[in-house]
Amino acid sequence: MNDLEYQVSYVVIAVDRILSQIDLDPLSPTYGCAHLAYWRDKTSDVADMRRQEAMLTLSLVYARSYPCSPWEKDKRIIHAVNALVAFWAAQQNADGSFDEWYKGERGFAATAFTAHAAARTLALVGEYLDLAVRGRAQTALRKAANWLAKHDDLFKANHQAVAVCALAWCAKVLADDAYRTAALKKYESIAAVQRAEGWFPEVGNVDIGYTFLTAEYLAMAMALGGEWPHRECAVRAFDFACNWLDAHLILGEEYGICRNPYVSRIAIVLLAPHSRYAASLLGALEKHSVGFEGVRPILADELRLNRWAYLPLLAYDYYTELAAQATVWANEKEIPCADRTARTQCFHDAGLIRISQRDYSAVFAPATGGLLRLFGRAHGDCITDVGYVLGRSGAQATNYVYNRKNTFTETADGFETTCMIVRAKKILPSYWMRVLLRCACSTAVGARFSRSLIDAYRLRKGTALNQSGSNVGARRSAGRLYRKITLRDDSVIIDDVLTCECGVHSEDIFACSGRNEPYPVVRDLSCLVRIPAGKCFRLSLRKIYRIVNGAWVYTADLQSAE
Repeated sequence: MNDLEYQVSYVVIAVDRILSQIDLDPLSPTYGCAHLAYWRDKTSDVADMRRQEAMLTLSLVYARSYPCSPWEKDKRIIHAVNALVAFWAAQQNADGSFDEWYKGERGFAATAFTAHAAARTLALVGEYLDLAVRGRAQTALRKAANWLAKHDDLFKANHQAVAVCALAWCAKVLADDAYRTAALKKYESIAAVQRAEGWFPEVGNVDIGYTFLTAEYLAMAMALGGEWPHRECAVRAFDFACNWLDAHLILGEEYGICRNPYVSRIAIVLLAPHSRYAASLLGALEKHSVGFEGVRPILADELRLNRWAYLPLLAYDYYTELAAQATVWANEKEIPCADRTARTQCFHDAGLIRISQRDYSAVFAPATGGLLRLFGRAHGDCITDVGYVLGRSGAQATNYVYNRKNTFTETADGFETTCMIVRAKKILPSYWMRVLLRCACSTAVGARFSRSLIDAYRLRKGTALNQSGSNVGARRSAGRLYRKITLRDDSVIIDDVLTCECGVHSEDIFACSGRNEPYPVVRDLSCLVRIPAGKCFRLSLRKIYRIVNGAWVYTADLQSAE
């Protein structure tokens, strides 16, 4: 199987898992709910409407024929779709919005994503739905479209892009051009906030996976036809995101604030006629499969499976449709990681550097505490040098914290940056904070005010909160890491100066790195170098990574210790 076929097969096999998460008891008051924690486990006090997006996945497998799929025209599928659609419509807030994370949220994302799924569901299987369910769904969809037309969410540009696509589909399904006008207006608002480097702001920062997703939903809206202004903005965003793909078409999650490693197959297919990178990626996906790593960002767990399982199906549909039309792809151009002729490029606004040398490529991420990831060209050997951890579990401090305010400078033969070492922690709201949020969101005004406070907090802390799996750094600094990167044709030299303001015992200093591993590993620094016992205030180390026959070998030396 090629990659598109592999992803479809993964979804087809997972349909039973999706069905098992839906309350299909017709006598149950939560009939049609797809959120297990709400209807079965009773551990959530709100039904996450995003999970109802499973309606689109099931509609696709019911209405269309996919390789090795036994679900076409299966009565169990249309029964489940009826239930999902009915529960979705019944949970709508009076103003037309929907909730996702907490009661009374009136979430833009929940409204935009589910409206998109509901509109396409009606287009696919509307004639097979119960007449009463179809009528309620059309009414709910119109209310949701009216709400979306009046609201914006440029704080997370991907939400705005989904609203563009949702409104475009509402215009098609409800036969109302007013929604297309609203979609065009939102499209222009997204183009207006696009940064010069090509990315769109997510919580005031950059996120590569959501850049792919934003380009994807804009491309799907444009695929409906008609004139769209600033059509090139989706291609610019897509091409920017391609800078950070490795040779296996995998995206490192550490390069952005939301840690989203999603690589959009839909964007690859729809933008292949316009982007040379997309054309090259499509050629690669036609020949081989990325495997599980390609579906992990969207299908690995039950939450994502319910929300995103339709994406591989749509990618396959778009591909077969465009292939049938004998669409001419753009002239292929290898992505920068695989292109030996590519030049090193700095993205100061994003806090990222894409490095291209004769025998290797690399990503240097000052915005992620000076992370350096090295890729060998021959065998795909990958080294990730994150930095350091100070202290034992429960009181750890690290440079491995996202902060786009970290600046970098170019030297004659490389780059240098200075990052704070801060205590890492998770943000977990207390019980009483949750109670306060529930009370505040009992009215629409309170919900808007609460959202503004949450967004201000996320912007100040530099975290996505609900999506981000990364630690958030405390304000107080425990030290600093000065990192200098020197580039050679076949090697990279890292000069690190680690400064601990209050000192730290040598046995409490750890290195954080990984080799061909999904996540870095924390190891005693003594595994790399011999450091004197006692309290340290300043350490200077040099690490040299050399590429030999396509694989990395490295040495480390302690330059000084005080």
